[in-house]
Amino acid sequence: MLLAEPPHVTRAHREKAVQLMFETQNVPALFLGKNPVLTAFASGKATSLVVDLGGQVGATTPTLSNRVARSSCRGSECTVSLCGPYEGPYEVQRPPRERAAAAVEAEATAC
Repeated sequence: MLLAEPPHVTRAHREKAVQLMFETQNVPALFLGKNPVLTAFASGKATSLVVDLGGQVGATTPTLSNRVARSSCRGSECTVSLCGPYEGPYEVQRPPRERAAAAVEAEATAC
């Protein structure tokens, strides 16, 4: 059985998934693979930068020699970094902490 998992899954969740598969599904063998590594492998690459954009969440993950190097940005961080410089009819919704930081910066420069 091959299970694909996001790169940010904790060890406890991984162990629980393995336990459930062996005890309830009676699988003879199990392999847990990170989504970005499996995506790169499917493309025939050992080293890559995988960009995963979903409806609610996006993530960029570098892979190096079929291992996740680290998650560089996720969610709204990706949205802001990818769409921030775009000046069009659409407005990028920034997370609350960035809106607060931008308001403080604007206030400091205006005074």
